[in-house]
Formats: sequence, structure tokens, C-alpha cells
Amino acid sequence: MGFEIVDELVSAAAAAGIALDKHQQRQLRAYFELLQERGPNANLTAVRGWERVRDELFVRSLRIQVGLRGVPHDARMIDIGTGAGIPGIVLKIAFPSLAVTLVDSTLKKIEIVAEIVKILGLDNVELVHARAEELGRELDHREAYDIAVARAVGPLAELAELMLPLTKIGGRAVSLKAVGIELELAAAAFAASELGATEAEVIKVDAPGNSAGDCVVVWRKVSPTPERYPRRPGVPHKRPLRAPRPARPPSGASAPAGRETL
Repeated sequence: MGFEIVDELVSAAAAAGIALDKHQQRQLRAYFELLQERGPNANLTAVRGWERVRDELFVRSLRIQVGLRGVPHDARMIDIGTGAGIPGIVLKIAFPSLAVTLVDSTLKKIEIVAEIVKILGLDNVELVHARAEELGRELDHREAYDIAVARAVGPLAELAELMLPLTKIGGRAVSLKAVGIELELAAAAFAASELGATEAEVIKVDAPGNSAGDCVVVWRKVSPTPERYPRRPGVPHKRPLRAPRPARPPSGASAPAGRETL
């Protein structure tokens, strides 16, 4: 794959204010080739071919940068459920000063991504084989990151419980979602508040690239996450946090004036 093909990605990145130099272009080209070569062996990604990888993996990862504006250039970022290294490796290539931790619960994926990181010559990248729920209770990781990112891991109510315990006060939890998330966003509002975040900021973005638009969801951490969170592995997925239902009046009691009864 020659640089004339990579130029399309360079132009797309430039449209979002990201300048990719020749070294970064070589890294992205090598990353693509490694995904094609090694991806099938560990089910890293089902996305194949340059155009699909460019649009669905690289370009969509770069869209996350709208949620990172204003963070320190050397911020500490954690990518939860990184899989093939998406979006963490793409963001690390685009912003080399980031300190990046890539987390996945599948050991084989972490082993292969570790090889990819080494081949690409990326420094200040940590690979962790763990569940996010476990990591969120470890002192070295709990509320330790300026940025937590996640892509295609789960619904927002679940993502809030995976990301926010790892996010430091003053930091951000950022996820990439397809458009049309209003109901999902509303369902996650209680979880985000319970875990220490402000109301979500939703940034609709359709650049860089030609693929369908996305929503970048940004939660800002303003207070500590209660010690009881995150819950045990698997629980945030099975039972996402929801606002408690109002208590029913005792049997036979009159309903409050002005409210209908069922």
C-alpha cells in the first residue's frame, strides 16, 4: 500500500485539525498491514480491506479527538475493551505524547496488540489483561486517568460504570456511538450522576471521513465514585444502573392529590 492511498486518510485527519507527518503515516500504514496479517488469528477485528479499515477504524477513532480538546498533551488515557487497539493505538499515533493504557479481557488479543505496539515503536503504552470492573478497584488505576475512552463495548449505562471509576476528578470519560442514542443516553443519566459525572455532553460529528455520522459522548468527572462501584465483573452488563423507582403508597392509602392512580 503506497502513500498515495494513505493520503486519503491524511486529508481526512487534516479536516479535523490533525496533522499526520510522514512518520505517523508510516505507522498507520504498518498498523493496517499488521491488522490484516494478524487480526484473523485472534479475532481482533472483522473489518478487512484498506477502505473499510480507514473509514470504520482509523477515521472513526480520530473523531474521538473532539472530546479530548483542552486536555494536557501528556494526559494519561485508558482504552477499555481495546480489542485490536481501537481507538487507543490510533489516538496514540495521532497524539504521541499521550500515555496510553490498553485494556482487554481476552489475553490473546492483549498479546497480539502488545506485539503490534512493539513493531510500531510506540512508547509509553501499557497493556493490561483484565476486566474493567476489576481494574476500577485497583489503587494504581482507580481514578488515575485524565481520559477514559471506549468504543463499541456496550450501552452507555454500562460504559459509565466501566469508565468513570477509572477517571480522575477533573477528567473525562469519552465514548463513540452511532447517532440516534437519545433513549440510551437518558437511560444512562442516573448511572453517570451516581458515579460522579456531570450531565453528558453530546457532540455530533461527521468528519473526518465519509462514513455515517457519530456521537461523541463526554462525561466530566466532578466528584469521587462511591466505593461500592464498579460492581462485580459482568454485573454492569447484566444489570446496568437505573434510577430507583418511586416507592408505592401502602395498600389502601390515598394517592397524593393531583396525581392519577393506575
